[in-house]
Amino acid sequence: MGSANISVGYDNGAAATGGTWLGVNFNAGSANIAVTYLKPTTGAARYILKTSMAMGSGNVGVFIAKDTGGNRWGVNYSQSLGGGATAMFGAHNQTVALNGQAAGTTLVAGVTFGF
Repeated sequence: MGSANISVGYDNGAAATGGTWLGVNFNAGSANIAVTYLKPTTGAARYILKTSMAMGSGNVGVFIAKDTGGNRWGVNYSQSLGGGATAMFGAHNQTVALNGQAAGTTLVAGVTFGF
């Protein structure tokens, strides 16, 4: 049936780095669903809802979020290539330019190697 985790935290950091957060994570075997909510000391509340699951011999992940970058969404797919190598393809969209990233959609692809 899977398992669920609930977490609650408080960070007394300054400004937007501090606040209260609540997280819920449910692992249903081949699928994982999680939501995290943050109410910072100052500024608007933020959240992220994400899921990942097996698809074929790879893994697909999807998220939606509301944070300092505005509304965001993303999707990615990773596939083991064997021998410690993994290929990854993804798309990410944000509505507000932030941290040196322009607003709009970004496509990414790459290979990671584990030794």
